[in-house]
Amino acid sequence: MFLVPKTTCAKEVMQTRLTTVGPSVHFSEAVAMLVRRCVSGLPIVEADGTYLGMFSEKCCLRIVQDCPSLCDPSALTPLVASDAMATRLLTLHEEDDVFDGIEQLLSHRVSGAPVLNRNEQFVGIFSEKTSVSVLIQSVFDNLPSTQIGRFADRDRGRVVEESTPLTQIVETFVKTDFRRLPVLRGGQVVGQVSRRDVIKQPKIARWIGQLSDHPHPDPMRDVDYNVLSFADKTANTIGPDLDLLSILGLFLSTPYRRLPVVENGRLVGQISRRDVLQAVMDETKQVPAEPHGTSLYLSALGGEFPRFG
Repeated sequence: MFLVPKTTCAKEVMQTRLTTVGPSVHFSEAVAMLVRRCVSGLPIVEADGTYLGMFSEKCCLRIVQDCPSLCDPSALTPLVASDAMATRLLTLHEEDDVFDGIEQLLSHRVSGAPVLNRNEQFVGIFSEKTSVSVLIQSVFDNLPSTQIGRFADRDRGRVVEESTPLTQIVETFVKTDFRRLPVLRGGQVVGQVSRRDVIKQPKIARWIGQLSDHPHPDPMRDVDYNVLSFADKTANTIGPDLDLLSILGLFLSTPYRRLPVVENGRLVGQISRRDVLQAVMDETKQVPAEPHGTSLYLSALGGEFPRFG
């Protein structure tokens, strides 16, 4: 039986040792911190802890769209997917157990993985957000299946080829909530391009590092390159007493993979999809396993599931 404890709330699961930045930190320095610390977002805070907003990989990509290596039509060798893709990937199979899949994401510390069929052909993506959906369905209904293939995101709009221009990939990342795009050759996965892969691409990383030496190409955006100028200042925040089930609901109904925990205007912690998934999976390990073949489910808490937005 899979459980979401009623008494568990944000302050019991949140991380409190966070990498944060001040509002005057330079854009390029903040990008370097994202890459160096292997995090997808940095809370921006005043010296007294007042929370101001979130600087994320997606914030970076909005300015990366101006990189000459991407937007210069006269470039002899424009950047394409194969110039940025990673090739060493965790992959899952559609017949794998869905809860084993969640454990794989957690243990490898990745937010998503391609799902393959028996012929090693690409089927879809299984992600942290998909995992949240699995847990919520388990709370209120017995799962129709516990195979990953039942839950894989099969949106073909996220599939690219090795020759797909990187400018098109960046535009996709900016306009959608996708965090990674599988790269296919003949239906098989040969790589994956993530938001971070784009930011780390050598030509783009070099351009980001030189931003302070050049005015912004758009005069209307020729502002100081401080991190606050490019931050998401409207990102969802939560209080420390919000319960775990409500947090799962927020992660399912919004594009965010992390929620700053704010009390009296000050940042006191942060909770990510991974933190919640880990907490729930840890809880289940304390419960006797169901007989083989029995549908796995979370114990319902009663009442209707909370609705958001």
